[in-house]
Amino acid sequence: MRITFLVRSLEKGGAERQLATLALGLKRRGVDVTAVVFYSCADGFDGDLEKGGIRVISLNKKGRWDVVPFLFRLIKTLRAERPDIIHSYLDVSNLLTAVFKKMLRPAKIVWGVRASHMDFSKYDFWLGVTNSIASMLSRYADLVIVNSNAGRSAAIDSGYPAKKVVMINNGIDTDKFDADLQRRMSARKAWGIGERQKVIGLPARIDPMKDHPTFLRAVAEFKLTRNDVAFVLAGGGPQTLVDDLKTQAQKLGIEDSLIWLGEVVDMPEVYNGFDIATLTSSGEGFPNVIGEAMACGVPCVVTDVGDAATIVGETGAVVPPKNPTALAAEWNRMIGNLEKNKNVLKQASKERIVKNFSIDKLVDETLFAMKNILIKTRFQ
Repeated sequence: MRITFLVRSLEKGGAERQLATLALGLKRRGVDVTAVVFYSCADGFDGDLEKGGIRVISLNKKGRWDVVPFLFRLIKTLRAERPDIIHSYLDVSNLLTAVFKKMLRPAKIVWGVRASHMDFSKYDFWLGVTNSIASMLSRYADLVIVNSNAGRSAAIDSGYPAKKVVMINNGIDTDKFDADLQRRMSARKAWGIGERQKVIGLPARIDPMKDHPTFLRAVAEFKLTRNDVAFVLAGGGPQTLVDDLKTQAQKLGIEDSLIWLGEVVDMPEVYNGFDIATLTSSGEGFPNVIGEAMACGVPCVVTDVGDAATIVGETGAVVPPKNPTALAAEWNRMIGNLEKNKNVLKQASKERIVKNFSIDKLVDETLFAMKNILIKTRFQ
């Protein structure tokens, strides 16, 4: 089987990490894998794929107005690869494979859709337009893979044909993301935090969907009852949004309790520095950061969005979105549980990820789905 992945870039984000994880897993199973990107990314996952023996072909898009020449390069490259399946990731790549499907035959088109219900009013106008067009063109995909039950429901609700939409959970690399005392000590030293002080961490890019304002309000409420916890925010984003959040923190009087890390390269070290990982999102599909933190033995308190509750199961806590009071209360309760049953909670978190969200399971289910669409074609 020959599979070509298509994505805008392999910059270090959650969807791109999953693409890299899946591509490398398929390669290890003997699948002929290539990746085609609009833009190369020196500090992205390009190098990881190349080290794993996967060719990464950059179309070298020269900006927004490089349209017609770019499309010629795109079609020429995909046709030259002669894949059995083109697996596109995210809206723009998905749209292009649908629009040019006839020119890409006989390759089967598999879409990767990574989000669930989103409030598009908080984003660029064109993101909402792209999402609407994707819904209209989704019937041209041979298969649509979503990574959460919430994502499947959202896709079908927006017009995707239900019979073509399958749910395959993300896979977490439990060798890379693992409990590590040395990394814990290193992270805390860098943050100026002692081993006995509790740390609650928010591993999330600065984005409206991640709802950092709720996190900040929860910190303010939490500090009314105890003042011995540090809060670490790991994730970059537009400077205007970062500045606005810091202004909010100052108005709430909590700026001295916050540590802003910005964009982070070594996330396993960051997770190990946490005692509790939290997610305050107002919308999600499959939040990778929760699975990664749990794989490092860190229990989680999450909002009930996407499949976050399914990921944590009985090992963590779930609160309604946009409810800082409930969030602060669960942080407090979780700290109490850690003081009594730290090792039990850490082990339960790790075991849940190993059992339910492994890379092998991701690869197995993806291969099964893709072989099915190829078999159906032969008998049509």
